[in-house]
Amino acid sequence: MEKQKILIVEDDSVNLLFLNDKLRESNFEVEKATDGVEALVRLVNYQPDIILLDNLMPKMSGMELVEILKKDPRYKNIPIIILSAIDDAKEKEKGMAMGVAVYLTKPINFDEILKNILTTLKRQ
Repeated sequence: MEKQKILIVEDDSVNLLFLNDKLRESNFEVEKATDGVEALVRLVNYQPDIILLDNLMPKMSGMELVEILKKDPRYKNIPIIILSAIDDAKEKEKGMAMGVAVYLTKPINFDEILKNILTTLKRQ
């Protein structure tokens, strides 16, 4: 069976490496980007099954990236899970209204992230 592909977009190097290692251990193919601009470059040649996206990043926020992806026919159907330090109901509502599959608030344990990834992929 082919591995499912995940694009992790995270500016914190510790979080990025942790998620990369844990997702590879969980049998996913992983591509990484450290901000939204780099994510757009990666997406040209990498079609992930799901995107794990930090919200607070330099150059472009996660929400700005969601807005771009959801308007683009090539990427609009890729499910996105937001990982955010912002625990705000309005921000969550905004994300869900924009088409985000799941909005998780940091700190998040890996089991919760994995459960949400698997559930979201099953829905596809």
